[in-house]
Amino acid sequence: MKKLQIWLVSLLCVANIFIASPALADRIAKKSPDYPVVVENLNTILAVQADPQQKEYTPEELKQVISDLQFQKYVLETSEDWGICRNETGKNIGIYVRNPKKATPSTLLYLGTGEETDDNWDCEGVYIPNDVNVASLEIPTGQPAAVRILDGTNLTISSNPDTGELILDAPPALIEVLDATDTTLSIPNIAQTEVDAQVANAPID
Repeated sequence: MKKLQIWLVSLLCVANIFIASPALADRIAKKSPDYPVVVENLNTILAVQADPQQKEYTPEELKQVISDLQFQKYVLETSEDWGICRNETGKNIGIYVRNPKKATPSTLLYLGTGEETDDNWDCEGVYIPNDVNVASLEIPTGQPAAVRILDGTNLTISSNPDTGELILDAPPALIEVLDATDTTLSIPNIAQTEVDAQVANAPID
């Protein structure tokens, strides 16, 4: 009887470890460079809201900015993965990825259709060719661009079969459009046909 009790206690302890493990997992906020920036921006805008003399924002604009920053903070504090991109466009797409374990800049690689980036890597954004539009985003016609995503974002990229526009399923608060003058990411001036011709080489699950 005593052996049975010991076995049951041991089994409960092991089960508890496996059940509790998700709660013990590291959140991206602990290591993401985005997190302190979001927190600082949120604190700054809250201070602006508390200033009765401020005239830079309307009450509605303040409410929206604060809501977006609070949402960004929540994503960073609850996500366990850096950034994941999934390609459901039917074509190759260019994505920016980096290895979080190495202090190296993001590299433009190519993700095949139906593929998802390895969750041990950080998908930082999507390359937008000079002849492709993105639904709900303002990108100058004929100009290449990049769409950066906040760390912790799980992004699916699909395509409108009628218009060919890309569709990004992340909320606007998690997306930032960068034009060709941006120096944080390499933004070549190429068309979708050139992206299609590339061999898919992004790290995938």
